[in-house]
Amino acid sequence: MDTLTDPSNGLITLDGAFDGQTVNVSGYYTTNDGGGGTFYWDAGNLDSANDGTIFTGATPAAGRWKRIFSNTVDVKWFGAKGDNVTDDTVALQKALDFVAIHAYDLHLSMGTYRVTTPASGTHVLLLDLYQRNTLNIFGDGTAQSVIHYDADLSNPNANCDVFKILGTIGNTFEISNFSVLGNNNANVRGRGLSLEYMTTVTARNLKLQLLDTGIYLKDVLSSNFLNVSCNYCRVGVEGKGEGGRPGPNDFGVLPPNLINFTSGYLSSNFSYGAILSRLHSVTFLASSFEGNGAQGDSGTGGLYCYFDAANGANGININNCYFEGNAGGADITVDNAGSGTHTFSGNTFNRLNATAYTINNILINGNGSNPATFGLSRTKLVFLGNGFLVANSYVADAGRKTIQLQDGGSYGQFDVVEESNVYTGIVDAPAFSSKTPQLSETTRVKAFGRFNSDGSPLSSYNVASCQQVATGVYNVYYANPMSLTVAGTPALVGSVGHIYISYEDPTYIQVAITDTSAAPMDSRFTLAVY
Repeated sequence: MDTLTDPSNGLITLDGAFDGQTVNVSGYYTTNDGGGGTFYWDAGNLDSANDGTIFTGATPAAGRWKRIFSNTVDVKWFGAKGDNVTDDTVALQKALDFVAIHAYDLHLSMGTYRVTTPASGTHVLLLDLYQRNTLNIFGDGTAQSVIHYDADLSNPNANCDVFKILGTIGNTFEISNFSVLGNNNANVRGRGLSLEYMTTVTARNLKLQLLDTGIYLKDVLSSNFLNVSCNYCRVGVEGKGEGGRPGPNDFGVLPPNLINFTSGYLSSNFSYGAILSRLHSVTFLASSFEGNGAQGDSGTGGLYCYFDAANGANGININNCYFEGNAGGADITVDNAGSGTHTFSGNTFNRLNATAYTINNILINGNGSNPATFGLSRTKLVFLGNGFLVANSYVADAGRKTIQLQDGGSYGQFDVVEESNVYTGIVDAPAFSSKTPQLSETTRVKAFGRFNSDGSPLSSYNVASCQQVATGVYNVYYANPMSLTVAGTPALVGSVGHIYISYEDPTYIQVAITDTSAAPMDSRFTLAVY
């Protein structure tokens, strides 16, 4: 058998000679175009034809030709050409409708599938997984499998969802190894991949470019995005919660919640690399934010987050990420309206260009916070092991901080752990207000020891030596000098009397011991330095 559609000798022009007859078809339109396969004749069957797995023959009432396959469906079986010329919108939608009903995996095999703006409605392609569970959609690679959105800029529906996927609680869904690209012009349109009302999504090896929004997340939680690239869009990734899907499995409003972005690349998006509203426990790991935002527009930048603690007390976690060449307000902006924690660890922030830079590397804004909503809790900020580099033509400025905290009026809502960060610009180093305790300097043990009455240590940390310089007077020398003012807490061991700090400087701390009559005496003691 040549092809499915050959008008002179195609499958659709023939009835089977007998029930169960099998035929091999070489292609859909032409030989080896990916749409062929093996079919059998199901005599008397009147199932609806779908132009992919079920076809009528010459006599519709005589039976159906049915494709023999298992587990995975190819979009080319439904007539998609992938030649970047043909409008493949209808064929792709037929494939999506089929796998949505039967829960087969869908293969977006090699090709560039041109799709176009709908005459009406909110999407080009729709996959509705309502009350369906496991399903995978995969391509052959971001350069090999491409959905090309050829937007009609004159159509008011141009800024619709290119590929919308609707789910519900309990979906286990994986999508991988293809691209969604818009047209190469200044008027980007469309949301490339829209995921709505979904849990446990895994998205891997995706590229989204030249769109209004690369990936849009609405009411999505417990999901992972790995090796996802969003470039040359207005916004790379946007996430929000607007209300659960109506029905028996409605799970209410779910802002971006328990989501991990790993090894992502968000670059050259002219508003933000990512915008996440009302987030909870969202983590970016080993991801790059480069060249996002617009110079002089403080409403743009690398990453914007709004946190109100409505879904939990952990907000954003940025670990081992890279920020360079972003412009606008900040590499990272957190509008904080709830009590919780935000962690920034092991990240690189580079400002290298005198014509493209952010006002701040990290901006935590509490101006919209209401103290009454926090009770006794305060927002905890952890900055650990980050590097802030100034180089090339960029000149550091005291008005453009590495870390800028904006307290809510007279209410000091932030507690800060700031440890082992490097600030090469010096003048742009953070200057935390008196309302903002630095917990690293008040809670971390910098040195401790347990000492005999002659000063010899029984156990110690960061102690080079302890010398008894007089009766009841001991100098405890640090192995590593202290760079900041410290506080020591000594205590007697096995004696009754008084112990106190009589002197301190960056290299050692002096402990004095007296008996109950205030006379100097020797004694064993412990010392902890914070």
